[in-house]
Amino acid sequence: MGTEQSWQHRERRSDQRLRTLFAQLLDEQEHDRQRIATELHGGVGQVMSLVKVTLESAAAQIQNGTTDKAEQSIRWLIPIVVDTLADLRRISAELRPSILDDLGLLATLTWFFRRLEMARPDLRIERVLRIEESDVPAVLRITLFRILQETVELLTKDRPTTQIRLELRKHGGTLWLEISGSQPGAPSAPEHAEEPAALPAIRERALLYGGKFAVTHTGSETRISVSWSAKALARYAASTEAESEFHS
Repeated sequence: MGTEQSWQHRERRSDQRLRTLFAQLLDEQEHDRQRIATELHGGVGQVMSLVKVTLESAAAQIQNGTTDKAEQSIRWLIPIVVDTLADLRRISAELRPSILDDLGLLATLTWFFRRLEMARPDLRIERVLRIEESDVPAVLRITLFRILQETVELLTKDRPTTQIRLELRKHGGTLWLEISGSQPGAPSAPEHAEEPAALPAIRERALLYGGKFAVTHTGSETRISVSWSAKALARYAASTEAESEFHS
């Protein structure tokens, strides 16, 4: 009887943890939606209003025969529209990089780190990729990429990080993702230092999608590791196959 009650208690705790993880993920998604809506309204929305007013003015000028002024107005719009298209591409890439679906995870990682190198030329980036594209089930690729994206942001935002190291490998059936950031000369983190606000979100995303999560501080280096067991990978692979059959 006691064993059965203990089992039921563990099941309830597990269910509660899953509900908590799911709620946290929904909160994170809602935050992202709010941020993107603000960008669209405050940036793209205002530019489109400006384009509308300028085109209406240019049309009126053409009707009045002042085509030179109309041409100037339209030419003035061109760089504004070009910049807005770049913003839209950036927002779209943040939602889901199209390269992930078109060319796969490995190409997406190359694209991501090229962008990071352009934004942070002072940052030394080391990549160790010991996987094949088929080693990562399709439904898990966006999760892995989001964890990478959020971890790199955590390690570089408002921090004097000088080196980022990524290792993605498959060993013994287990898929490993390890990302570390080094700050040479920085003091070691205190044993009970407050963890960054973004870290729990990364942890919960990893756990919610069947991964194991660990973070370690060694001197001036912070390392975040996520792994998926062979059993978890098989489950995602089966899910991918089922989805492919459904759409075929």
